[in-house]
This record gives sequence, C-alpha cells and structure tokens, in this order.
Amino acid sequence: MITKEEAMANLPYIEDKAIYQAVSLALWLLIDKGRPLKASVDIAAGKFTARPKVGIERLIREVVPAEFFAERQAPVKKTIGHRNQRMDAMTALSDKHMASIATEPDK
Repeated sequence: MITKEEAMANLPYIEDKAIYQAVSLALWLLIDKGRPLKASVDIAAGKFTARPKVGIERLIREVVPAEFFAERQAPVKKTIGHRNQRMDAMTALSDKHMASIATEPDK
C-alpha cells in the first residue's frame, strides 16, 4: 500500500502553491482517511480555491497506483439475479394461489 509521503515524493514539480496544497490535502483524505477520490478532490479544491479540479485529480491519479483504487472498490452485488429469483418465486406462488381459488368447491 502507498503512503501519502511516498505519493508526495512522486509528484512532479507544481508551481501553483494552492494546487500543491490541494493535492496534499486530497492525498491525505484519500489515503489516510479513506475518503473517496471525488470527495477528496472537491474538499481540497474548495479549501484552497485551486482550479481546475480535474488537474488535481490527474495529479493524484498519476502518483497513486491503479491497484490502490482497485482494492478499495466495492465488490459487485448480484442483486438483479437474486431479485429475478425472488420475483419468479412470488409469481409461482401467486399462480398457485389463483389456481387453488378457481378449483375450490362451492359451499
């Protein structure tokens, strides 16, 4: 895993002080505090009035390896398949119920 200090050491020279501070804050939020990338960039850009935000994000993506983001990505839930199975079971149950109503003897 990468640390903020390693990421800061890999940064290219940034002339604008506000962007440098924003990148530093965004890396701290992202790596040390576990915040999402977009939220980290938004918070940092707002605090230091660094523009453009996309420039901050590009610098972060340049120094943080892609594996870092892949590890933090949430596993994909298979809700559609489960939802379809439940819907099929409910449909079968309702069909069975309607069939039992139709075949009941009159009293």
